[in-house]
Amino acid sequence: MAPIQKRVTACGTVTVGSWPNDKIGEDTAMQVTFSEPFGVRPNVLVQLAAVDAQSPAHKRIETWASDVTREGFRLHVRTWADSIVWMAKVSWIASSNPAQVQLGTCTASDVKILESKAGAPALVQFAQPFKGTPEVSLGWSALDASGEANLCLLAESKDVCKSGFSLDCTTWCPGSIAWSTTMSWIACSSPAALQTGTESFGSGPGGLAGDPIKKDAARCADVLFPRGFDTVPCIALALVGADSSRDAPVRIDTWVENVTSKGFQLHVRSWAESLTIFAKVAWVATPTTLDTTVERIAPHSPPNAYVVDGPALGQGAMGLTHRAKNKLDGQIYAVKTSKHPFSHHEDSFRKELAILERLPRHKNLLHFHKSVIEANRLHIITECLDAFNFQQLLPAPHGLFPSKHHPNAVLTWIAQVLDGLAAMHSAGLTHRDLHNENVMVLRDPLDAKRPSQRPDAVRIIDFGVGKVCNNAFKPVPMSQTAGFWQYVSPERRRGLEVNDRDDVWAAGCHLLELSTGNVIGRRSDCGTDGNDFATSPEAIRRAIEECGNTCCRDAADYVLVSERQYRPSAAAAHCFSLMALRPFVPSCTLIAVDGPNARKRKLERKVSAGAGGRRKRQCRAVRYNK
Repeated sequence: MAPIQKRVTACGTVTVGSWPNDKIGEDTAMQVTFSEPFGVRPNVLVQLAAVDAQSPAHKRIETWASDVTREGFRLHVRTWADSIVWMAKVSWIASSNPAQVQLGTCTASDVKILESKAGAPALVQFAQPFKGTPEVSLGWSALDASGEANLCLLAESKDVCKSGFSLDCTTWCPGSIAWSTTMSWIACSSPAALQTGTESFGSGPGGLAGDPIKKDAARCADVLFPRGFDTVPCIALALVGADSSRDAPVRIDTWVENVTSKGFQLHVRSWAESLTIFAKVAWVATPTTLDTTVERIAPHSPPNAYVVDGPALGQGAMGLTHRAKNKLDGQIYAVKTSKHPFSHHEDSFRKELAILERLPRHKNLLHFHKSVIEANRLHIITECLDAFNFQQLLPAPHGLFPSKHHPNAVLTWIAQVLDGLAAMHSAGLTHRDLHNENVMVLRDPLDAKRPSQRPDAVRIIDFGVGKVCNNAFKPVPMSQTAGFWQYVSPERRRGLEVNDRDDVWAAGCHLLELSTGNVIGRRSDCGTDGNDFATSPEAIRRAIEECGNTCCRDAADYVLVSERQYRPSAAAAHCFSLMALRPFVPSCTLIAVDGPNARKRKLERKVSAGAGGRRKRQCRAVRYNK
């Protein structure tokens, strides 16, 4: 299909969600495909033209566009926390004519009546100056508002010039608070390319006096274009101001009818018990009419260069991971997409990226490939694992397996965990969140129903709350709460400084769970959900005694030492685990030396005498923390 001309502007509207079975989630996403491709990649802007938000106390909604190509773009709408949004009507504007039409967004924070007078308007700079003074149109693209009063908010552009304008976002109702409001803006210097305007309804700022908008009382306005079009144009609407009653859900809908080359009819309505006292609606008209097809896609999808393959692999508080195929190299990757805007959590996201970039290439650490920031969302691309996690390896009812695994298998996996941790710690990194869903064991290549015991079977994953420090062995205070309490070390549970030995303690907890088949979080002797396990010496002793195998019991006793200064390093614990796996030593006394503190453990192993009745001999092995 031949592309449309290079310098063109078009618009349209997409309805997302519906009551009662299709409410908007954390990321309700649509693929919007143009009927004809643009000649060059356009800029795309999205705005809210209608909303049906049930929660009267907290109004939270955000819309944005991502993965823009000549053929289309992805449209996203989300809400979060306890807010409920049933429907959003989103208008979009796509332009490949930056000389005459420019698009952008600007965020205003903490909008309150007490501060609206004193606060200076935000200054918006155009990417390139216009030849003349442009017309500027505004619209909501994101809103986070609460308070004990009505939703009462209005945005206006002031002091428009060739290089920019001032954005003034205010409220006039005491108790109405907009914690964050993102306004989209459209600037155009040519009425032949795009025309804009606004219409106000009800009673509000500037002395406007009219009846409120409510059920069976819709409003209509006849709008004439400042300059007539040669053909029937396409119209897109956006909410730019509202005063909606706090006593009922926010329900505002806008639409157009009877569009001609000279004008159109603009309608505004509310329904059910909702009451809209004031509404200001912005409109844009473009001469190009462009049909689109809309298709629902998976939430938190990877960038457009990747094709989702199957359901999501897993999700956490900050992100969701998909198995996806790269369109260029055909390889399968795991793509973790952040649920929240990159700019809202930039510090924590950049810390995670710093850890991934510094992560050593090790057979027991997840292999990181690259990161992509697209439309204010972070995508982390790593190897894709066909694996079990430690939680799934537990016997039923806590896991997927009918019985406990062989002690040698358990020690093999724990040794690999400790080997991976030793590599991290030597690189100046600590994990700090080593719970049972962040350790994976690959499936056996010969039997996918069984976990592998190969040397590279284990992978440590999810470094989102890890820490970069030049010396991972030096105790430091925790800057944030991270991890599951049942796996944290005694010093961390008490709020003291922690270092790499916190990760070693977590590995010891996994050794207990896998060898006993009992989950720490279900123990009755260490507080709710096992949160006090680390500070309950009797619970620790009983859990170690429950290890049915001598080698597992000795390894757990070696690692789970309450005093941090006597707890072995990951490297020393790894060596101890390997020695426990060696079958040819009848009785062996091991000494592990970690800096100035030495601890002695005796590993007793009962084996039958070899052929010929040869004498058993005691072996002494000494290991150093290097």
